[in-house]
Amino acid sequence: MIKNSIRMIYLTIICIISLCIQPVFAQSDTNETDRQLQYIKHFENKVQIIHKYSEGYDMWLDFERGGVNSILGIGNIYLAPNDQSTIRTSLSKTAKILSLSCTDWTSPYVVKDMAKPNKTPNFTGGWHGYNGDGTGRPTARTAQYEVVADGEPLQANKEKFCETAEIKVVNLIEGYNTKDLPENEKYVLKETVHYLIVNGQINIDVEIEALKDIAIERYYGIQTVNYGWRDIVAYADSSVYQGQLSSDSGAIKDMPNIDSITIKNTKDGHYLKAWINKSYDLGSQQYVNSSLPGVFTESYGKSYFNIVNGSTLMMKTGDKHYLRGGYLLKKSN
Repeated sequence: MIKNSIRMIYLTIICIISLCIQPVFAQSDTNETDRQLQYIKHFENKVQIIHKYSEGYDMWLDFERGGVNSILGIGNIYLAPNDQSTIRTSLSKTAKILSLSCTDWTSPYVVKDMAKPNKTPNFTGGWHGYNGDGTGRPTARTAQYEVVADGEPLQANKEKFCETAEIKVVNLIEGYNTKDLPENEKYVLKETVHYLIVNGQINIDVEIEALKDIAIERYYGIQTVNYGWRDIVAYADSSVYQGQLSSDSGAIKDMPNIDSITIKNTKDGHYLKAWINKSYDLGSQQYVNSSLPGVFTESYGKSYFNIVNGSTLMMKTGDKHYLRGGYLLKKSN
């Protein structure tokens, strides 16, 4: 309880800081069009994707570097007033922030190099620094990324209309027992995250490649940041299970088919759905103790899928594992 309260305070402070340093966006010469479904802007180390969210709003999805590791991932999410049927490609001063960039949407790791002396386990990667939380020096870095629109690379400082947008990010992750080693020895896995974005649906493919003989002890894969949605939490397979803000989907042995979570804002009609593909590699949750829930929500405002927890995933150098899932951001009719 004390740890959760401290974490809630920490995340709140980070969110407030993020709110205070919002960037000023250049106005586009293009106002509106109905030629395509969405619009993409690629800046240095930042991508913005705009689509029609509802009759009265456009949604702006930011992908940007965040946290102590400066990992490229999902950032701020804006709702910009627009009562026209076509999107606007400049961000209105009256835009509202639905979700702030203040924590990671894709999971860090508890991972160690099997050839090195053991140390106290803690998270590395994502937004987690040397101290295991969001502080200390970096424990990961984005080695490279690529932006693609309708199958064609989109260079920095370019923008265009498109039907599909892709962002491919390659991250290098340290182990909790390699953080003090020289630069050429500390990275134990390569994580490739492929985002495919179409009109508020974000499909995610993750490839995990071992750079050493490693043991992954904890990994959540797909996570949600619930600040803009957190009235109701529902866990679902073919049925819906209502939960409180701090809740879970039930033990995997009792609820083996839970593959998604939906967080709803009942007042404004916003909802966020996250899912995993349970028929594809790590999505089967074979490395999760069956007494643990498949999905759970913490009171400080995040939800998690258990992907590796309670059963260690051992990987030899060069081994690869995969996870598929995604998000859907919509407004109820």
